Amino acid sequence: MVDVLVSKAELQKLLPDASPRSIVRASLLGAASSSCSSAAVAIARSIFRNGGDFTATMAFQFASTNLVIELGVLLVVLMGWSFAAAEFIGGPLMIALLVLMFRLLLRPRMVEVALLHARATTAGASHRRFLTEPATPPRIGYMNFDRITIEPGKRSGQPCIRGLRITVYDVLAQVASGATEQDVLQDFPELQHEDILACFAYAAEREHHSARVAA
Repeated sequence: MVDVLVSKAELQKLLPDASPRSIVRASLLGAASSSCSSAAVAIARSIFRNGGDFTATMAFQFASTNLVIELGVLLVVLMGWSFAAAEFIGGPLMIALLVLMFRLLLRPRMVEVALLHARATTAGASHRRFLTEPATPPRIGYMNFDRITIEPGKRSGQPCIRGLRITVYDVLAQVASGATEQDVLQDFPELQHEDILACFAYAAEREHHSARVAA
């Protein structure tokens, strides 16, 4: 639904970064949505892969499942106001802790891999498949990422080509040193012309994403 109704530019404007303003906005939107776990994950995935900041997106997801207005009403009726107060005081504190941990531990490379996974998986994909199968980014616009895969145990998790132990960096480094396409294909006989194009497309998308994160 987010993919259809909200444009990428609007999401980038709504949750552009991990600033306090964006985190508060994401938390309020999450609390207002009051989704179940599956729906919250699906919405957060759509927000992230369409341009929302990762940290702000996670704040939205957390608030959507933990700062539930309907649950607060039930807590007041069934268990008393103290339990509801704990829900709505503890929730923001946990979001603040989450943001702090991300600022200390999260690296741009992790966000890039998460973005590839978000674009590669669908709302119905299981978490087990997400964790165990190689990430194969889908076709995005005119760029074809079908040939780029990421596996944690292969080449230290670097983007590789069609599951081979040949990384995107291997190809781009040769081209940057002056090698022609024929030189690359001669050094890596397993590769095809389309593989080299996919490397350039992946590099272009990664540069575009890095520039947006830095801005």
